[in-house]
Amino acid sequence: NAKKTPFLIIAAVLIFFLLAGGTGVVVKTQIFDKAPNDILKPGENEDTENNDKNDKNDKEEIEERKNLSREWLKYLNTTRSPALSGWNPVYNIFKAVSVEGAGISLEQTKDLGSYCNSVYKVRSAIESAEGDLGLKNLSSLVKELPDLGAVGAAIFRVISPDGEMRDLPQIQAIRAKIASLNAKIKGIMQSFTSNSKYADVLESTVPVLRGGRQVLAVKSNRRSSVPGIIHEMSQTGQTVYIEPDDAVQCSNELVEAEFELAAEIRKILIELAGKIRPYAEDLKASLKIMEKLDITRAAAAWGKGVNGVFAEKCEHESENLPLWLLQARHPLLGEKAVPIDVRFLDGKRILIITGPNTGGKTVTLKTIALFAMLNQSGFPVPAAEGTRLPVFSGVFADIGDEQSISESLSTFSSHMSNIVSITHNATSNSLILVDELGSGTDPLEGAHLAISILQYFTELGALTVATSHYQELKKYALVTPSFKNASVEFDIENLRPTYRLLVGIPGKSNAFAISKRLGIDDDIIQQAKSYIAEKYGDTLRADILQIPHHGFGSGRAQGEI
Repeated sequence: NAKKTPFLIIAAVLIFFLLAGGTGVVVKTQIFDKAPNDILKPGENEDTENNDKNDKNDKEEIEERKNLSREWLKYLNTTRSPALSGWNPVYNIFKAVSVEGAGISLEQTKDLGSYCNSVYKVRSAIESAEGDLGLKNLSSLVKELPDLGAVGAAIFRVISPDGEMRDLPQIQAIRAKIASLNAKIKGIMQSFTSNSKYADVLESTVPVLRGGRQVLAVKSNRRSSVPGIIHEMSQTGQTVYIEPDDAVQCSNELVEAEFELAAEIRKILIELAGKIRPYAEDLKASLKIMEKLDITRAAAAWGKGVNGVFAEKCEHESENLPLWLLQARHPLLGEKAVPIDVRFLDGKRILIITGPNTGGKTVTLKTIALFAMLNQSGFPVPAAEGTRLPVFSGVFADIGDEQSISESLSTFSSHMSNIVSITHNATSNSLILVDELGSGTDPLEGAHLAISILQYFTELGALTVATSHYQELKKYALVTPSFKNASVEFDIENLRPTYRLLVGIPGKSNAFAISKRLGIDDDIIQQAKSYIAEKYGDTLRADILQIPHHGFGSGRAQGEI
């Protein structure tokens, strides 16, 4: 509701990344707390000092937001009128009225009055619905709103609801003078435009404005017929714009009267700011509450639109209640989204997703990351009841393919730069998502490097989801207790993915089947199969299976596959 609520701007940028895709970046929850200047443009955020800076890792804060949103959902499911009205940015106005002798503009006065109305409206709406709907948390929150009735009353004694200055006694006389002068000038102009003797003198019978003053369009060769001041000449030189002498004095008086009116309005608004000044801290305090109401209502409205649920609580380190996403749907895909189930089973810390390209592996990564961030923002997630998510200290993602010409980074180097950052910053309470780990280099070295990195994440204790095409990773996951295989299903007959995630089943790239269906010569495929049989036989050779095992200080016994 509030125009450009800052928290929602930041969340929107992050969600856009996860929905549409920013490649090769490391995403951390710290981004929620401080957005770059190019994200929060001046004037779009309510206030740099009052931005939503609550800790997005604070479990109590997250649960409070969810509870408020659950109650907002009850309200939204009724036919009651909207409880929240939009308001323009007001925090800078609060700061202005805090300064002794400072004034505010007429537009700012209107914005401040509208804000006070919004505060009154939401409090009244929630309190009236509390008994019927059981809005315990919302009611408790709106009761914390300071009473701004005196501020609103003072404002609307001076201006009308549409923001116009009221016809106060000190204003009334000046406005009457301005109206009289305008009428006098109009009469002078009509004495020329309605007089037939000037029919051949004037280019038009309609006066025009030049420099804020009414003038007549006079034919250049007849300018002497209208005594007055020439303000302008047309480009062709055929027309001159003359202010008649009789109108000059009236126009001068009109300018003076308009300046007098503006000065009187400024004086009134300075006096009004002085009356509001004692409430400056109440105004600032109210904005924090209004932003929370706005954010949680927005979360509920979004959840209603996507048929979402609020994720149940679970502990990151729990083996009895691990992360579960049930019938999770990526929001950007709308009705085309194929629901997926992502279950971290007891004791599993690493999920390896394999399968063909365009099969949905990367979408699965983005869905998991997006759901974690939505949950930690207090938002519902598009999934089924029973979905549960822990609160992570950080969400780290290396997704996509990003080369850097300016930094002379290849695809592999770019990815590794992100992995280095993750290893330096992730903790045991982090969620890590890595797309095609170890790709972009020699497959043998890349596969073994990927295994070592995942083993490091395992011993760190972080929950990790990685996509890959490497056979070595699939086999390693089969024999490593903390690893679990998963795959994206592929319809060989129709050569298209089903986008279903199959946990517990390693996938395959289906390169031969796809190539055959596309028409490649069968002899070529058979030759490729013979190369594999000749090189690997039924199992991978010992030199490929020689997987590096690093203890990383864990003291865990390591063996060979």
